[in-house]
Amino acid sequence: MWIDKDRYYIAAKATSPAGGHELMQMLRALLADRFKLVFHREQRTLSGYRLVLAKSGLKATSGATDSGSAGHLQRGRVDTCSACTMAQLAVKLAEVLKQPVVDATGVAGEFDFKLEWTPDDMQPKSSFDQRAGNLWEYSDGPSIFVALQQQLGLKLESAKLPIDVLVIDSAEKPSEN
Repeated sequence: MWIDKDRYYIAAKATSPAGGHELMQMLRALLADRFKLVFHREQRTLSGYRLVLAKSGLKATSGATDSGSAGHLQRGRVDTCSACTMAQLAVKLAEVLKQPVVDATGVAGEFDFKLEWTPDDMQPKSSFDQRAGNLWEYSDGPSIFVALQQQLGLKLESAKLPIDVLVIDSAEKPSEN
């Protein structure tokens, strides 16, 4: 089917400055026009994580409300977040884990923190590399799960979550420019 293999580069320009919400509305209109895209939203139960407080308690400091930086996500690190909510942290964690994460901490407010961990593919392994005849080299830093508890006093619990998803009902090959 064309939708699984064809790729398109879409260049669009707003007629005037627009915010994120306005840009999303314009993108929806463009996709509906060019691809005859029809979709609906529904709630499905998906595997994911609940972000909760660890027994040790929250280790982040209250944030300055005027800075409001959600932090930059890098491999194995969320640079210093300034005035971030737990919901914003949950979004960052979902990006890293490639699974839904919801804030279930019950903690209101904004916090400053930094989080560093060793990505899963760099965690110590006991497997032996038969081709090279030696052990792979790995970092011995904490996983994201351990880092959250140690550095921020938070933890991730596996859960079945009600998640809003976008379901595509129909789409057609795009019209020419």
